[in-house]
Amino acid sequence: MPHDAKDLRALLQQRLPTYALGPALLSLAIGLWGIDKVGLWDDERHTLFAIPQILWRLWEAPLIPYYASMWIWTGGGAVSSDAWLRFSSVLAMTGAVFLTSVTAKRLGGRRVGLLAGLILTLMPSVTRYAQEARVYAFATLLAALATWLVVRGAQGGGRRWWVAYALTLVTIGVLAPFGYAIVPAHGFLILQKSEWRPHLRAWAVAGLTNIPILIIAALLSARFGPNLRDWLAKPTLTNLITDIPDIAGTLAVGVVLVALSIATRTGTQWLVATAIGMAALWLVSIGPASFWLTRSFLPLAPVLAVAASFVAVKLSLPRFLTLTALLGLLVWPSLQADRQPGSRGLDPRQLAGLVDSRAEAGDVVNTAISDWLAWGVSRYSSQPDVYQYGPSSTGRAWVLDKDVPCVRLEEYTVPGGDSLLVLCQQLPEGWENRVVRN
Repeated sequence: MPHDAKDLRALLQQRLPTYALGPALLSLAIGLWGIDKVGLWDDERHTLFAIPQILWRLWEAPLIPYYASMWIWTGGGAVSSDAWLRFSSVLAMTGAVFLTSVTAKRLGGRRVGLLAGLILTLMPSVTRYAQEARVYAFATLLAALATWLVVRGAQGGGRRWWVAYALTLVTIGVLAPFGYAIVPAHGFLILQKSEWRPHLRAWAVAGLTNIPILIIAALLSARFGPNLRDWLAKPTLTNLITDIPDIAGTLAVGVVLVALSIATRTGTQWLVATAIGMAALWLVSIGPASFWLTRSFLPLAPVLAVAASFVAVKLSLPRFLTLTALLGLLVWPSLQADRQPGSRGLDPRQLAGLVDSRAEAGDVVNTAISDWLAWGVSRYSSQPDVYQYGPSSTGRAWVLDKDVPCVRLEEYTVPGGDSLLVLCQQLPEGWENRVVRN
């Protein structure tokens, strides 16, 4: 290679963190792939509905700051397409990948940073929730930022890093309190290195600044947490042991990342830190409010990615490339599955497509049993104005209900739920009162 070319390459490596930009751009590309192929699922619909009525959703009080940020992102609801709503999360997760690469590079070099970013990018849980209009990608970004700040501060960067760390924790507390699981993980990591231990006090002070936020979060949990118990069960001790791989999104990927982590001493320490974060989340979840579900584990994903990345120092370039390819092959099925109808529950876009392909002008789209069908048709249909919307009909009507008592002209099984899309000959008034529920 000519001398000038070598100088240019060295300059680019110095000026541009290519080891981090590569994974970040890959994360961005994966996030954009099929971003609007599947319609908004139920949780995302809550985000869409909350944008124009933020202050009235007190039953979702902990999420009001996130809804406020989405109000700004959508211009008060003026730009609310599926792709635009989800693009905010794609950008947040891209930032999390970049910060995770930078953090790992400071700890183990460029190749470690590159592998950490690639691992986080390819985690099925990350690729899934990077494409969802909810708070989880932002929680992951903030956790990755907090982890980077801890490393900078513990390496002797000065007080400014700990001030920034404290402010990041406050933001986590306001936007996504379940992200506090990252704090005890950081404390454990500081204790593992003798040169980091003098900064334990700074870490503790930064954590203590969040006491007012913790008190508010506890009060909100006591007030609104019991409402979640109907669908989010209290975890058992078995869950604490068996669900760690869920951070990665699938059991197979989780087992691989754990195996890579324990291949090095430093990786094992970061893996233990991940487990400590899970334990903290478990302790909180056996209280009045449970956060025990896969998407709440996402703030710990950057720590697990760093844990698995230290193995890169033991790998030759061919083995490094082989490992990366194997990870890609391992996650490919989930990448495809997440973009198929039914992967996130009933898909309103698919429902609207079925109705459009078989409907006639004047058909009634039922609103009595559930508004899911009517909402989906009105949002995703290519011709929403040709239909009528109401609880009953004197002619043909579309109903999303397997128990509807009518003369059925057609019926369709829809992935993602146990309901049927039924085309009825007629829906007389009061028909819904005769539906038998289990």
